[in-house]
Amino acid sequence: MVGGWLRTSSLALQEIGPSAAPYVLGKLSREDPRYGSLRKYQALWRKAPPPLKSILPKPRAGNFDELRACSALLELGPRVIPFLSAGLRDANPAVREVSAHALALFHERGKDIRKAIPSLIEVLHDPTSEVRARSAWALNPIAPIAR
Repeated sequence: MVGGWLRTSSLALQEIGPSAAPYVLGKLSREDPRYGSLRKYQALWRKAPPPLKSILPKPRAGNFDELRACSALLELGPRVIPFLSAGLRDANPAVREVSAHALALFHERGKDIRKAIPSLIEVLHDPTSEVRARSAWALNPIAPIAR
């Protein structure tokens, strides 16, 4: 059952193409367990007085993390690379991290990420260590670069 669902979702993402990238990154921005806005709402809800809690919707758990987002972006194919380059400038560290991670994986697979190199170089000084590490990985000269 799960295998069929995964194949169906994979085919759907491939069919939609790069225009799905902003939605994938937006979902990550909301639901990432470390940096998502859902986490902030959960913290706020926990501190709210009981009468306010009875009015506000109970926060739900976000489970769309870096690996899920990265998998979805890879399914969209290399035409998503310009979106990933733009994602490196996002305010949310999770979006920057997954953008660099996906670029690194595309680079390892021999895809041309040259247009993203200036943005990758910029985030080598990012305040988030994971973003810096993923960017350095994407810039690794040993990985193949498409010609």
